[in-house]
Amino acid sequence: MAFNSRNRVIGAILIIILCGVLVGWRLRRGPESDVDVTLSDMNVERGEQVTLTIKNNGARTVLFSYSYKMMREYDDGRTEDIELDIVWPAVVGILAKGESWSQEIFTDLEPGKYNVIKSWTVEGIGESSYVFDLTIE
Repeated sequence: MAFNSRNRVIGAILIIILCGVLVGWRLRRGPESDVDVTLSDMNVERGEQVTLTIKNNGARTVLFSYSYKMMREYDDGRTEDIELDIVWPAVVGILAKGESWSQEIFTDLEPGKYNVIKSWTVEGIGESSYVFDLTIE
């Protein structure tokens, strides 16, 4: 089969589409996806232990603080920042590839729906954060 100009155009379009798909996948995946952030449980009793873990699966160093943010989510859609009575150490955590770090999340709160927000920075890339839905019963 001979390549005519029509076949060349179709081939070029397919290559452009394939490159776009691969670049789009990498952009959606992003370097922040090399960081796993997990919560041990999403539905707990008041005061029950919940652990948040950050794991660096990427080649770049991950930096984080010990602090996290909590917000209460009401049925009518309102949200309210929760002031946690915690003194956060002024320490920057550093995770190399393959390292992880865990912390306990404060759950001695009134029953309801909460958001737990944890932020970190991938060195040379920038800051990311993840919001967990936590229900305290």
